Amino acid sequence: MDLDIEGYAALMAELAAAGDARAASAGGHSPDAAAAAGGRSPDASASAGGRSPDASASAGGRSPDAAAAAGGRSPDASRAEVLARHGLDEASWEVLDTHWQDRLSAAIDVDDDGVPEILSRYASAYEAAQRSFGELISIAQFARVTRILGATGDLRAALARTGVKMADFLRGSEHWSRRIAEEPDVEREFEEALRGG
Repeated sequence: MDLDIEGYAALMAELAAAGDARAASAGGHSPDAAAAAGGRSPDASASAGGRSPDASASAGGRSPDAAAAAGGRSPDASRAEVLARHGLDEASWEVLDTHWQDRLSAAIDVDDDGVPEILSRYASAYEAAQRSFGELISIAQFARVTRILGATGDLRAALARTGVKMADFLRGSEHWSRRIAEEPDVEREFEEALRGG
């Protein structure tokens, strides 16, 4: 494979920033998977009426608002542009993606008490790449979108009411879900913000 795990993670983050919701949820191997491998569920949004913002955002594999996140272009056009910048097309990307998804899945399936090295490397590289795409939404903004989404089931309305862009929400969801799962103080702050406090 032409990309190592860190390059793969950076490309997944770039695809997510371009509005590709499948990349944002990273095919089940987001940085949050490191927390899940450690035994805690990363889906802090379960407390928001059982809805996962990521799952709602990525229905059908692509976000309905991804075009807005990608500057008005279709998510497929943005995806194709990102892949082309890396010398890839859909067929070569599929081979690369399958290779790394299989490796990450195999690492998660290992009966071990720790977080597999490959998953830690992926998570670190993904998060570092995400930071390069701009400022992160606050935990209060993340909680507000999650609260409205839980109440209405309408991600588009939740984003419009809060003034948060889809790409920013997806990036914030990746970051805050992991931190909520790993850090009790952040979990308490999220729960308080989720209640509107």
